Amino acid sequence: MKKFHYLAAIISALAFTSCLSSGENAKDEATYTYGGTACFNYVIDLETEEANVFDGPNYKFHYDYTNGNIDIEVTNLKVAEDLAQTALRLPTLPFTVDAKAGFYITRDRNITPTNVVNNNYVFDEFDMRSNPLRTIYANGQIGTFPIYVINFTLNSRYAVTTFPVQSTYLGTSYSEEIGEQGTELFKNDSNLMAVIIDYKKLTAIVNVLHTKFGETMPDQAFVIKDLPVQLNEGGYIINPDADTTYPIYDQSNKLIENCSVSNVSAASTLSTGLTVINFNIDLTGLGTKAGYVYGKYKVRTSLNYYGNSSSNNSGSGQN
Repeated sequence: MKKFHYLAAIISALAFTSCLSSGENAKDEATYTYGGTACFNYVIDLETEEANVFDGPNYKFHYDYTNGNIDIEVTNLKVAEDLAQTALRLPTLPFTVDAKAGFYITRDRNITPTNVVNNNYVFDEFDMRSNPLRTIYANGQIGTFPIYVINFTLNSRYAVTTFPVQSTYLGTSYSEEIGEQGTELFKNDSNLMAVIIDYKKLTAIVNVLHTKFGETMPDQAFVIKDLPVQLNEGGYIINPDADTTYPIYDQSNKLIENCSVSNVSAASTLSTGLTVINFNIDLTGLGTKAGYVYGKYKVRTSLNYYGNSSSNNSGSGQN
């Protein structure tokens, strides 16, 4: 069994089971809901090539783990300004388990919902990668951070990506102190970061929940706000002007005096979770604490949904 930094559970064939039904034909099954304010839809009109963003639909997923099937219902689905919200119920679909990637995979083509009349809605393609019970252990606490990556094409016209409002990542950072001669590159595998997207303002927040930029540096946590974000069908890009400087805040939203970040950039691919978040950070405003003298650092990261496999990190996963 490998160990994964922070990760308490990756995937096993029945890792997500929440209900074992009784009776002669007992089966493992579970129902999850997702949507509303937790997500939004990025829609490309394939006829006009126009992209629009709409409030999140609501999904209901019923997994039958015994038979490898899933039932999916979606309500409050809107894909165009001139179309009303609709509710669609897909026929029972098979799913597979990709244990290496950490996903249940649901993928099919030419799907007619069971509740429509005259076949007026057809999913030309439907693709979902999910882990409803991804569990992250950090700082002595355990939390569940579901993953749902949903893409579909509706009526051969609307290419839809359901974006999470918040995505949480783990992984590695590489940092070096700016302006210090002979500074060695410091590698840190203990990173926990989140990106929160305001899809109406097209801005993002980078919440650095756990990191450090030197071997003896105390653990750091801070928030960067009001970053411009660009969306596309596969993910997002954060790329403000390099010379723009942003203040940073602590986890209680209090300004961290005389500290800032610049050269901020980020990019993420939803389907894999592969994400980079890079920045320069000035922590000289912290002065000296616990014998550590804070400086300025150039930081580069390599993150994903599950972090890096190693033999000596906390948390464990099944492979």
